[in-house]
Parts: sequence; structure tokens; C-alpha cells
Amino acid sequence: MLMLAALQPAHAFEVIENVSLDGLAASALQCQLVSEPDTDACRLPAVFRPGLVWTPTTAGAVHVKLGFAAGNGLNPVSPFVLQPWAADLEDGLKDINGRGWSHLLTAYYEHRVALGNDTNVRVAGGIIDATDFLDVNAFANSEYGQFLNSAFVNTQLAAPPSYDFGAAAVVTHGRVSVTGVAMSVGTNDSGRPYGYFGGEIEIETRLPTGEGHVRVLAATTTTEFAAADGSGRFEALRTLSLSADQMVAPSVGVFVRAGVQDTAAAVNYGVEATAGVTVLGDLWSRAADTVGMAYGYLGAGSAAVDHTHALELYYRAAFGEHVAVTADAQYMFDHNKDGTEAGGFILGLRGVLTY
Repeated sequence: MLMLAALQPAHAFEVIENVSLDGLAASALQCQLVSEPDTDACRLPAVFRPGLVWTPTTAGAVHVKLGFAAGNGLNPVSPFVLQPWAADLEDGLKDINGRGWSHLLTAYYEHRVALGNDTNVRVAGGIIDATDFLDVNAFANSEYGQFLNSAFVNTQLAAPPSYDFGAAAVVTHGRVSVTGVAMSVGTNDSGRPYGYFGGEIEIETRLPTGEGHVRVLAATTTTEFAAADGSGRFEALRTLSLSADQMVAPSVGVFVRAGVQDTAAAVNYGVEATAGVTVLGDLWSRAADTVGMAYGYLGAGSAAVDHTHALELYYRAAFGEHVAVTADAQYMFDHNKDGTEAGGFILGLRGVLTY
């Protein structure tokens, strides 16, 4: 997991014995140049995400993460379904999931047990983020260190929920891992609480060119989402998706994410297919730098949009262990079922400080 490791805080500060602090501060200037009249705009939101880890034993740890943000970026003025920056911005950190709390992202206990015979178990419970356990990808999983567009961060189909009560278990035996996540989420877009259940199997691949992973995720929710036909009924969200990454050369990695979703509920997309390549900077004597390119197609949902195209290109330059600056260019195009369209470019510059 070379790329994911590079995105973690460079150092955690131990404040007292067994208690350490880590986190990041980030900001992204993004300007959109789009076909919709009077929607060209630039925004500069900022994010601060401090975290604390307490390790009372060698096998157990308590994780707490907070989130603060100033501004909502282009989200209020964007004509697109996908977010141009998938970060948790100001409005998303208030009354999280209708629970009445703000800024608290995760607070959970994690325990790890080695059973022998190359078998390990990891369990966690509390306020969790399902994307910490499911839909992981080495090259398309971090809005702070890789792609900015939400299509290239996590699946857009029955997306694993974040920042609510739940439990997760991961059993690893050799190159195979099985993960299960169950969450109780305070509210959805229909204003109803719902349950989420996701199961994933992961197989680690080892090719002459390097390591990789193939993950297959099946997920469902309880029947708390408004039906697409407007009947007043409620349906479940159900999805089957694939997330894969592979080093195909010493300095080149590729990713694929694809899936299908039941469209009985009102959902933006029923299918997705995204793919991209990441090139490591050691090819030009900048070992910590990366270049990423990706394309995504999302379509066949039951809401207003018919299909979406998304493209992104970024260059991430690292300056020491703690600072990175990313130049980013995106193109998005939404074709709606009523024949209307929105298309255009989003140009950005992201800065991230980790500690």
C-alpha cells in the first residue's frame, strides 16, 4: 500500500505516554468555467482535521477525529452532480447525519488479535467511517493526497456512510481478507434513519511488477429511501462493486472501480466505471511526487441525470515530509433526462499540511 502510506501524517506527536496527535490542514482554490450561464466562479475553502490516538494496550487503541471547515467550495454554485472536491466542507460538518452533533467525525475503539497460522482479526466499534474499512484503493481513495473529484475517491453507488454508530470486523488470512461493516445512520435525504450493511472480500496480488489488490463489495441498506416512481413507498439501496489497484511497472500503478446499483429507489446513478493511472515521481528524481490521470462514466440512474463523464489530471508535488501542493484540472459533463446538459472545466490548486 505504497500510495496510501504516503498520504498518512508524516509523524504523530506523542503528547503523553500512549497518547499521540496527528491530522492535516488543507485548502483548495478551485475555479469553474462551465456552460451554464452565470455560474463561473472561484472558491477557496479550508479544512482542519485533528486526530487523537490512545493506545492503552499493545492490541487496543481509541481513535478520535474531528473536522472543521471554512466555506463550502464550489458545491453551492456547481451545476454538476459530482463534487469537484470530495472533502467534508462547512455545511457537511453541522448536525452530522441529523444526530445533533457537529465536527465529531469518528470516535471508536479498535482491537487487533493475532490468531496464528497467518490469521489476524481487527474489530472496531463506536462512531466510525465505513470508508476506513470498505472500498479502499491504493491510487483513488484520498481527496487530500490523490484525486479531488468524488468519482475517484469512493464508489458513488450506495456509498458507504461516514461518521455514525457502527461496528466493523476484518479477518485476514494470508493474502485474503474479509470485512464486514454494520452502521445505524441518523438520517438520509428522505429524513429517515436507516441501517447499512456491507461485506467485502479482498485478495492481494503479487506480480513481478509489484503488489495489488482486488476487492469485491456487496452492500445493502434498510428500506428507508424514497422510491423512484414517486409512489410514496420506500426502497433499499443495493449495490455490487469492484475496487482494484495494481502496480504494473516499478513506478506506475493503475486502478479500476466499477459497480451496479438497484434503481428502485431514487438514485443519481445505477452504474459506474472509473479507471486511471498514477505515475511515481522517482522517474524524474522526485520520489515523493505523483501524477494521476483518471476517467469515469456514471449512468443509468433513476433521478434527473442520465449520465456523467468525468476526467481529472493532477500533479502532486511534495516539499519535505509534511507539505504537498497539487495542481489539478477536471472536466465534467452531465446529460440530463430532460435533454439539458452542463459541461465545463474546474481548475484547482490544493495545499495540504500533515502532522
